[in-house]
Order: sequence, then C-alpha cells, then structure tokens
Amino acid sequence: MAADFPRASNSADPWSCGWFTPGDKPDAATYVRYSESRNKPRPRFGSLANPGSSQWQDLVSDRHIYPRVPHTADIIQSLRTADGGSLPPFLSEYGIGSAVDLWRTTRHFEQLGKTEVEDAQFYHDKLDRYLADWKRWKLDEIWPRPQDFFAESLRKMAGQRTLGLNAIRANPNIVGYTLTRMNDHVSCDEGLTTTFRELKPGTADALFEGFAPLRLCLFAEPVNVYRGARVRLEAVLANEDALAPGAYPVRLLVVGPRNQHVFQKTVNVTIAKESPFAAPIFAGGVVVDWASDRYRFPASFERGGTATGGATEFYVTDPVEMPAVKSEIVLAGNGPQLVSTNRVRP
Repeated sequence: MAADFPRASNSADPWSCGWFTPGDKPDAATYVRYSESRNKPRPRFGSLANPGSSQWQDLVSDRHIYPRVPHTADIIQSLRTADGGSLPPFLSEYGIGSAVDLWRTTRHFEQLGKTEVEDAQFYHDKLDRYLADWKRWKLDEIWPRPQDFFAESLRKMAGQRTLGLNAIRANPNIVGYTLTRMNDHVSCDEGLTTTFRELKPGTADALFEGFAPLRLCLFAEPVNVYRGARVRLEAVLANEDALAPGAYPVRLLVVGPRNQHVFQKTVNVTIAKESPFAAPIFAGGVVVDWASDRYRFPASFERGGTATGGATEFYVTDPVEMPAVKSEIVLAGNGPQLVSTNRVRP
C-alpha cells in the first residue's frame, strides 16, 4: 500500500478518499480520488427533526464527554457545568466502565462449545496474558483467586456510575442524556451488562436512583479533609415535573460515628409552575471540628416529596493522630537538606 500510494503524491494527508474501477479484484492502478475535498465546508444539517417536521432543526448541541476515572473534584465540577455554547447541550454519550471479565467470558464460550470463534480466541488470549501478570505482579496478595479481581471491578462500576449521574442530574444546562452503553463488546468494558448480557452488580439500583424523576444530588468537597478545615456542602434538586407548585421543606444532616448529628439545617424549596431540571437548594461551608472518621451528608424531604439520591460521604482526619515521620526534605534541588522529626501537618 505504501508503494501504491506514496506520501509524496499525497502530501496533504496520509489517506485520501477515492474509488477503483469495478472488477473481479481491486486494481490500484485504476484508483481515482474524489474530486471534492474532505475539508470542503458543508452546511450544518441540524441536530434533530421533531415529529411532523420535514426539516432538520438546529436545536441542541450534541456532547460526548469521557473524562478519566475515578472522577476528581474538577471532573465532577465540569460535569455539573457542561454547556453547549449557544445551544442547550444534549449529552448523547457518557458512561462508566469496568474491567472486561475475561475469566467469566472465556468460560461462557467454553460452556457453549464455541472456543474456535474469533471472539472466544480474543478473550482467551487476553486471559492468558492477565494470568501471566497475576503471577508476575503477585496479585494473589490482594485477591485470593484471579477471577476475584474482575468481580470486584464489576461491583465498583455501579458506585462510579451513580457518582457521574449525580453530577449530570445537578447540571441545569443539560436537556437530555443517553448513557454509554447497554452491553460490553470485544475489548471494551463500558456496558451495563457483560458481553453475555449479564447485569453487572448494582447496575439496576444505580439506574433507578440516577434517573428517578425526583432526585436530591448532594456534594461534599473535599472528600478528604483535615480536622479544623472547612468542607463545602451543596444540595441540588433534580426535578422533572415530579412536584406540584408549592413550598417543600428539605432537611440536611451531617452524621458522624454512632449516628451523631454534627450538622443539621432545614431549607424551604419553592417549586414554581415552570421549574428548571436542576435547582441549587443549599451551598455552604462548615468547619469540621470533629473526630477522625467517615461522615455522611444525607438529605430528605420533610413532607410532600420522595426523592432518590440524597446522600454522599466524606472523611475527616485529625493530624494530631498521625504518627511522627522522620524525613529528609531537599530544598531547591541541590540545596541544603533539612531533617524533620515533627508530626506531619496539613
């Protein structure tokens, strides 16, 4: 192919679109490029055509968002604020994957007696490579069996997907969302189900909670905070016409060890006849002068509404409890060295 299509005669791009003269087999000598450039400006046809319309309509901005996982605070914020410029954004692709369960998928093909098919060979090869890595990296010190890694990864997916849905539902700009994807396929692990259409653990619960018409989306940042610092708590109500116009009290709590209420507040939420998909109902900083532990930030309607979501968590660490650390600190590269035996401080 390099000889037939040299770069010198195709300097604009390593590939060009064209056609061969029809025949029993392709003949490179008959290749002719298409006369219209791939870079020729083309009219925008629009993003959708509503029922009954004979014309494409330019009404939404189609967005595909695939940030890294696990999501950082900046990524969560970007999902909460993504927009479509001059048009409202339709998030047509976003999802959370898991590991491809190479062990179970390979065994499925063996059970069916179809080990010779291309997909089965692909998965079997990747499983063999994984098992070699299992031994080399001593993963048996973490999981008792090779298949346990895949099982844990599949269980992890639901929580990560819920985290992303929480941010998306809190975004007032987004007018629609379709997730990626229904099932895993060869070499890709982005599905709600595996290659053999088995639901990944927690998937149904994550979708029920994430897509409920009425949802309380809660945020606590930073997720790990030192005692004496501040944590920012936010609550957003995602409402797809689930509530009638009126006023609704929502109770916010921070619950610590032994179910101790270390923070509580009730906010009144007013629903108008025309309400946005997502509306902030609380935002504020709280000084966390509390003991080291895991803390939950739940919220619920006191009356008039029943919402999914309504909980998140964060962790408080008291630096006084941290052990003494003797370390060498190099200042300015090759400069002087200081030896510290003090406790680590934030």
